[in-house]
Amino acid sequence: MSVIFGRKEANLDLPYRMKRKKVFIHIGKMFKKEIPFSLTWVHVLIISTLIGGLFVFITLYFEPHGTGGYQVPYRNLLLSGYALCHIIPYLLFYGLERRAYQWKGNRWHIYDELISKSGLVIAMATASWFYNIRVINDISPTWSRWSEHLIYYGLPYIPLLAPAAILLHIYFSKRSKHVQVKDQSMITIHGKNREDHLEIAEDQFIYAESDQNYVTIFFLEDGEVEKKVIRSTLKNVQRQIARSERIHRSYLINPNHLKRLTGNKRQRFAELQHIENSIPISAELDNSILKNGSS
Repeated sequence: MSVIFGRKEANLDLPYRMKRKKVFIHIGKMFKKEIPFSLTWVHVLIISTLIGGLFVFITLYFEPHGTGGYQVPYRNLLLSGYALCHIIPYLLFYGLERRAYQWKGNRWHIYDELISKSGLVIAMATASWFYNIRVINDISPTWSRWSEHLIYYGLPYIPLLAPAAILLHIYFSKRSKHVQVKDQSMITIHGKNREDHLEIAEDQFIYAESDQNYVTIFFLEDGEVEKKVIRSTLKNVQRQIARSERIHRSYLINPNHLKRLTGNKRQRFAELQHIENSIPISAELDNSILKNGSS
């Protein structure tokens, strides 16, 4: 009886495990969602300066952590140096983000943003700690003092500075989105009708599918897959997209978005990033796509 009861308990626990698995899968997909990478050096400099200025304002006006007892010549000037502890790491991390963004094929995901900003918080707290140790107090740095500064002095500022940083990022991202796209290699795809035109960055193009006299073009817009139907032939669209590759008489793809090749010798398929459906590959065109490789 105990064994049967145990099986019933296991069966009752199965829906819970299934539901929990779906939740984890959903969270994983959310972190992998692509987001626009649109800030410029000028905007990052403005954001970091404002965040650093806000930190200095809080320090001078509210005098937390015993700052009121700090009385030395050029006191306000020395305390204003904390702004550099935010500006310099911000610019350094933005440079690393740009390199990572280019290395990932001009793609940026939520998990990339979380990892980068977590490292940025630690870097700014470390810079503030070092400035506090060497410039403000003139004492020797130790590991215990760093961890104490991070927990008791760095973390309390996050609820104050993080909302301001997020709002500034959103504001400047909207203003610089068009500028960022213009920095990429732009293409304009024309169809037979006057209104049949699409201007996108070349790397935004994912694939195109023909259906008689019409071609549906799939492309990325702010991390989401969009599509546009134009009256044209696939051959005409291919002439206008230098990076495109014909893998089927009805399909044209961007090799930069190729994830892997699947199937067998009789029928092969191309799996593309951001696209759930596989794209069939014609046997006579199979060699050309294999030369580009798959990842």
